Amino acid sequence: MTQEANRDSVTELARVVGHEVGEIAALCDGYINEVEEGASPDAVASLRRTTERMRNVYEALHELANVASSEPSRSAVDPASAVAAARERLRDRDRNLDVSIRPLPAVVGDPAQLEQLFTCLLRSATSRASSGRRVIVTGSREGPDVRLDIGAEPRRDRAPAVRGSDSLVGQGVDLAVSSRIAERNGGRLWVSGNDRSGTTISLTLPAAEP
Repeated sequence: MTQEANRDSVTELARVVGHEVGEIAALCDGYINEVEEGASPDAVASLRRTTERMRNVYEALHELANVASSEPSRSAVDPASAVAAARERLRDRDRNLDVSIRPLPAVVGDPAQLEQLFTCLLRSATSRASSGRRVIVTGSREGPDVRLDIGAEPRRDRAPAVRGSDSLVGQGVDLAVSSRIAERNGGRLWVSGNDRSGTTISLTLPAAEP
Protein backbone atom coordinates (compact mmCIF):
# COMPACT_ATOMS: atom_id res chain seq x y z
CA MET A 1 0.00 0.00 0.00
CA THR A 2 1.37 3.49 -0.93
CA GLN A 3 1.96 6.15 1.71
CA GLU A 4 -0.94 8.19 0.32
CA ALA A 5 -3.31 5.20 0.39
CA ASN A 6 -2.20 4.39 3.93
CA ARG A 7 -2.89 7.98 5.00
CA ASP A 8 -6.34 7.86 3.40
CA SER A 9 -7.10 4.63 5.23
CA VAL A 10 -6.06 6.11 8.57
CA THR A 11 -8.13 9.22 7.87
CA GLU A 12 -11.19 7.13 7.08
CA LEU A 13 -10.70 5.17 10.30
CA ALA A 14 -10.39 8.39 12.30
CA ARG A 15 -13.65 9.67 10.84
CA VAL A 16 -15.45 6.45 11.64
CA VAL A 17 -14.16 6.36 15.22
CA GLY A 18 -15.04 10.02 15.71
CA HIS A 19 -18.59 9.41 14.45
CA GLU A 20 -19.03 6.33 16.61
CA VAL A 21 -17.68 7.84 19.81
CA GLY A 22 -19.68 11.01 19.23
CA GLU A 23 -22.93 9.05 18.94
CA ILE A 24 -22.13 7.08 22.08
CA ALA A 25 -21.36 10.23 24.03
CA ALA A 26 -24.65 11.80 22.92
CA LEU A 27 -26.59 8.72 23.95
CA CYS A 28 -24.92 8.58 27.34
CA ASP A 29 -25.76 12.24 27.94
CA GLY A 30 -29.42 11.51 27.22
CA TYR A 31 -29.49 8.47 29.48
CA ILE A 32 -27.80 10.34 32.32
CA ASN A 33 -30.48 13.02 32.14
CA GLU A 34 -33.21 10.39 32.23
CA VAL A 35 -31.59 8.54 35.13
CA GLU A 36 -31.56 11.78 37.08
CA GLU A 37 -35.33 12.05 36.56
CA GLY A 38 -35.99 8.40 37.47
CA ALA A 39 -34.97 5.67 35.04
CA SER A 40 -37.53 3.50 33.26
CA PRO A 41 -36.81 -0.18 32.44
CA ASP A 42 -36.42 0.79 28.77
CA ALA A 43 -33.84 3.42 29.64
CA VAL A 44 -31.85 0.91 31.68
CA ALA A 45 -31.92 -1.58 28.77
CA SER A 46 -30.78 1.13 26.36
CA LEU A 47 -27.96 2.09 28.68
CA ARG A 48 -26.82 -1.53 28.77
CA ARG A 49 -26.83 -1.67 24.97
CA THR A 50 -24.80 1.51 24.82
CA THR A 51 -22.30 0.14 27.32
CA GLU A 52 -21.96 -2.97 25.15
CA ARG A 53 -21.39 -0.77 22.12
CA MET A 54 -18.64 1.11 23.95
CA ARG A 55 -17.04 -2.20 24.87
CA ASN A 56 -17.13 -3.26 21.21
CA VAL A 57 -15.41 -0.01 20.19
CA TYR A 58 -12.64 -0.66 22.70
CA GLU A 59 -12.18 -4.27 21.60
CA ALA A 60 -12.14 -3.36 17.92
CA LEU A 61 -9.51 -0.67 18.44
CA HIS A 62 -7.47 -3.07 20.58
CA GLU A 63 -7.59 -5.60 17.73
CA LEU A 64 -6.53 -2.89 15.27
CA ALA A 65 -3.55 -2.01 17.46
CA ASN A 66 -2.48 -5.66 17.45
CA VAL A 67 -2.75 -5.79 13.67
CA ALA A 68 -0.89 -2.52 13.11
CA SER A 69 2.00 -3.57 15.35
CA SER A 70 3.02 -6.57 13.26
CA GLU A 71 3.52 -7.40 9.60
CA PRO A 72 1.02 -10.05 8.44
CA SER A 73 2.33 -13.50 7.61
CA ARG A 74 1.30 -15.29 4.42
CA SER A 75 -0.06 -18.82 4.48
CA ALA A 76 -3.06 -20.77 3.21
CA VAL A 77 -6.06 -20.34 5.53
CA ASP A 78 -9.43 -22.08 5.60
CA PRO A 79 -11.79 -19.12 6.15
CA ALA A 80 -14.56 -21.44 7.38
CA SER A 81 -12.33 -22.50 10.28
CA ALA A 82 -11.41 -18.88 11.01
CA VAL A 83 -15.10 -17.87 11.01
CA ALA A 84 -15.94 -20.82 13.29
CA ALA A 85 -13.21 -19.79 15.75
CA ALA A 86 -14.54 -16.21 15.71
CA ARG A 87 -18.07 -17.50 16.30
CA GLU A 88 -16.94 -19.42 19.39
CA ARG A 89 -15.18 -16.33 20.76
CA LEU A 90 -18.37 -14.31 20.44
CA ARG A 91 -20.53 -17.07 21.94
CA ASP A 92 -18.76 -16.54 25.24
CA ARG A 93 -20.81 -13.33 25.42
CA ASP A 94 -23.90 -14.28 23.42
CA ARG A 95 -25.03 -17.88 23.72
CA ASN A 96 -27.88 -17.24 21.25
CA LEU A 97 -25.52 -16.31 18.42
CA ASP A 98 -26.79 -18.03 15.24
CA VAL A 99 -24.22 -18.15 12.43
CA SER A 100 -24.29 -20.62 9.53
CA ILE A 101 -21.02 -21.19 7.64
CA ARG A 102 -21.12 -22.58 4.10
CA PRO A 103 -18.07 -24.30 2.51
CA LEU A 104 -15.54 -21.58 1.63
CA PRO A 105 -12.54 -21.59 -0.75
CA ALA A 106 -9.11 -21.30 0.87
CA VAL A 107 -7.44 -17.88 1.03
CA VAL A 108 -3.95 -16.55 1.68
CA GLY A 109 -3.37 -14.37 4.74
CA ASP A 110 -2.27 -14.16 8.33
CA PRO A 111 -4.25 -16.77 10.34
CA ALA A 112 -4.44 -14.73 13.56
CA GLN A 113 -5.37 -11.52 11.76
CA LEU A 114 -8.07 -13.25 9.73
CA GLU A 115 -9.63 -14.62 12.92
CA GLN A 116 -9.64 -11.06 14.28
CA LEU A 117 -11.17 -9.89 10.99
CA PHE A 118 -14.04 -12.38 11.19
CA THR A 119 -14.62 -11.62 14.88
CA CYS A 120 -15.21 -7.96 13.97
CA LEU A 121 -17.36 -8.87 10.95
CA LEU A 122 -19.59 -11.31 12.84
CA ARG A 123 -19.98 -8.84 15.68
CA SER A 124 -21.09 -6.21 13.16
CA ALA A 125 -23.35 -8.54 11.15
CA THR A 126 -25.14 -9.97 14.18
CA SER A 127 -25.76 -6.50 15.59
CA ARG A 128 -27.46 -5.53 12.30
CA ALA A 129 -29.60 -8.66 11.95
CA SER A 130 -33.08 -8.40 13.40
CA SER A 131 -34.04 -10.74 16.23
CA GLY A 132 -34.28 -14.39 15.23
CA ARG A 133 -32.52 -14.03 11.87
CA ARG A 134 -29.56 -16.27 11.21
CA VAL A 135 -26.33 -14.79 9.85
CA ILE A 136 -24.97 -16.72 6.84
CA VAL A 137 -21.38 -16.72 5.59
CA THR A 138 -20.90 -17.69 1.91
CA GLY A 139 -17.98 -17.51 -0.49
CA SER A 140 -16.86 -18.17 -4.04
CA ARG A 141 -13.76 -17.93 -6.19
CA GLU A 142 -13.55 -14.78 -8.36
CA GLY A 143 -10.41 -14.84 -10.52
CA PRO A 144 -7.34 -14.48 -8.28
CA ASP A 145 -9.49 -13.70 -5.25
CA VAL A 146 -12.10 -15.26 -3.00
CA ARG A 147 -15.23 -13.21 -2.33
CA LEU A 148 -16.92 -13.69 1.03
CA ASP A 149 -20.41 -12.40 1.90
CA ILE A 150 -21.75 -12.10 5.44
CA GLY A 151 -25.38 -11.20 6.07
CA ALA A 152 -28.70 -12.23 7.57
CA GLU A 153 -31.06 -14.74 5.98
CA PRO A 154 -33.22 -13.03 3.32
CA ARG A 155 -36.72 -11.93 4.26
CA ARG A 156 -39.56 -12.63 1.82
CA ASP A 157 -41.97 -9.92 2.88
CA ARG A 158 -40.31 -6.86 1.34
CA ALA A 159 -39.29 -5.75 -2.14
CA PRO A 160 -35.60 -5.07 -2.69
CA ALA A 161 -34.14 -1.58 -2.69
CA VAL A 162 -30.45 -2.07 -3.37
CA ARG A 163 -27.86 0.34 -2.07
CA GLY A 164 -24.09 0.13 -1.75
CA SER A 165 -21.20 2.10 -0.31
CA ASP A 166 -17.43 1.94 0.00
CA SER A 167 -17.54 4.58 2.75
CA LEU A 168 -17.65 3.14 6.26
CA VAL A 169 -18.47 6.37 8.11
CA GLY A 170 -21.52 5.69 10.24
CA GLN A 171 -21.22 1.93 9.73
CA GLY A 172 -19.49 1.22 13.04
CA VAL A 173 -15.92 0.85 14.19
CA ASP A 174 -15.95 -2.94 13.70
CA LEU A 175 -16.27 -2.49 9.93
CA ALA A 176 -13.57 0.17 9.83
CA VAL A 177 -11.17 -2.15 11.65
CA SER A 178 -12.22 -5.06 9.42
CA SER A 179 -11.50 -3.00 6.32
CA ARG A 180 -8.03 -2.17 7.61
CA ILE A 181 -7.25 -5.83 8.37
CA ALA A 182 -8.53 -6.88 4.94
CA GLU A 183 -6.31 -4.29 3.25
CA ARG A 184 -3.23 -5.46 5.14
CA ASN A 185 -3.93 -8.98 3.90
CA GLY A 186 -4.36 -7.94 0.26
CA GLY A 187 -8.15 -7.64 0.27
CA ARG A 188 -10.98 -5.12 0.13
CA LEU A 189 -14.25 -4.69 2.05
CA TRP A 190 -17.53 -2.98 1.19
CA VAL A 191 -21.12 -2.85 2.40
CA SER A 192 -24.36 -3.25 0.43
CA GLY A 193 -27.93 -4.07 1.28
CA ASN A 194 -31.62 -4.00 0.52
CA ASP A 195 -34.88 -3.93 2.43
CA ARG A 196 -35.42 -7.65 1.89
CA SER A 197 -32.08 -9.05 2.97
CA GLY A 198 -30.74 -6.27 5.18
CA THR A 199 -27.06 -5.33 5.17
CA THR A 200 -24.52 -7.59 3.50
CA ILE A 201 -20.82 -7.21 4.28
CA SER A 202 -18.60 -8.36 1.41
CA LEU A 203 -14.85 -8.69 1.14
CA THR A 204 -12.22 -10.18 -1.10
CA LEU A 205 -9.02 -11.93 -0.05
CA PRO A 206 -6.28 -13.50 -2.22
CA ALA A 207 -7.16 -17.06 -3.18
CA ALA A 208 -4.86 -19.92 -2.17
CA GLU A 209 -3.76 -22.08 -5.06
CA PRO A 210 -4.81 -25.76 -4.85
